[in-house]
Amino acid sequence: MSGPDELDRALAQLRAEREPTPEIQGRVYAGLLASLGDGGGDGEGSDGEGWDELPDAPEPAPSEGLGGAASGKAAALHVVKIIGATAAMTAGGLLVLALGARVLPSSGPPSEPRASTEASARSQAPERSPEPAASAPTPASAERAEPSHGSERAPAKRARPRLERAPPTDTQTPLLTPDSLAAEVAMLDAARRTPAGPRRLAKLDAHAQRFPAGALADERDALWAITSCELGELDAGRARARALLERRPQSPLLPRVRAVCPGLPKAPAQN
Repeated sequence: MSGPDELDRALAQLRAEREPTPEIQGRVYAGLLASLGDGGGDGEGSDGEGWDELPDAPEPAPSEGLGGAASGKAAALHVVKIIGATAAMTAGGLLVLALGARVLPSSGPPSEPRASTEASARSQAPERSPEPAASAPTPASAERAEPSHGSERAPAKRARPRLERAPPTDTQTPLLTPDSLAAEVAMLDAARRTPAGPRRLAKLDAHAQRFPAGALADERDALWAITSCELGELDAGRARARALLERRPQSPLLPRVRAVCPGLPKAPAQN
């Protein structure tokens, strides 16, 4: 029988050679919807083939008037629908499924046990007895405390300058919320549905201005490069594709970009 080390190496090689198929990704998405109890019947996933198969962007998240687990469940379901709407952009939805794993934990109901634990800890803490009032100074101590007129006052200590934090730059990863992700999906969906031309490029530029380092920046740059190359603007398309290649050398979007924008360098070998 093979040893544990040989088995681990075989499993690692198998993971490197095979990736989940779009069908498996669809079953994962359907199971996620089923676990949340979605009965709307709109949980059909996309197979990730082509830009024209992206479903309509979902409606905005429900209001926060719902309470308890119901509002948390509705917010989580809203995020799942957003994930399904962007699956067609990412070759089976691998990137967006990982993206949803970052959003879902933050969209649940507030933690009530923690609040109750803090309240009980405060109630069980012993009450501190009031400190006795300071006694009035005697005349002798007042004379000792009063400085002489001829003595010089000690120089006051200089206050240390406060260090202010630098404002966040555009390169920092923005806070990911269901609302911001829904806005990105809506803008990219509008750009994708626009015929290839200056109007589509203008909408992609608007997304870049609003979300320079957004969660769907890779999908935006891939569509931007493909559109530019289709219009004959090869230099602009290759420049946009090279930026994506440097940022995500193993992105599943690169084969689709290379098919339209020839002359791109190969992805660097992984160490």
